[in-house]
Amino acid sequence: MLINLSLRLISNKESGKAAALWSGMFAPLLRTSHQTQNSNSRILIHVAIHGEDSNSKWQEPLPSLWALAHGKGTAAQVDKMWSLHRSLLFEGATLIPSLAGGILCVSGVIPYELQEALLINDCFVDMKKFEDMTV
Repeated sequence: MLINLSLRLISNKESGKAAALWSGMFAPLLRTSHQTQNSNSRILIHVAIHGEDSNSKWQEPLPSLWALAHGKGTAAQVDKMWSLHRSLLFEGATLIPSLAGGILCVSGVIPYELQEALLINDCFVDMKKFEDMTV
């Protein structure tokens, strides 16, 4: 029921409402599962990008995705996402622009294959959220 409601809010371009739904009492329920991988992945990415704050009750990989989407990620989080949850970073064959911008804000070394993906795959990088950040 919550998954269907979230997908409907996302498709209706109601970003804030879908993200807020998973930032409150339902926060511990959002996770990836093998049965509903595509739906949950779409919601995880949406909540990470549009969520205002990270929730301490979220389970990985959502806290790491949120940190990357908001320019607060670490090289260790990037490495872990690349190793364990690579598919969450991509929309089709393209790196998700909001996440690509956050990855570029990370201090430290990111995996070589990810560097290559950023450079070779015509990746668009959305830096709107990160314009005020000093590197």
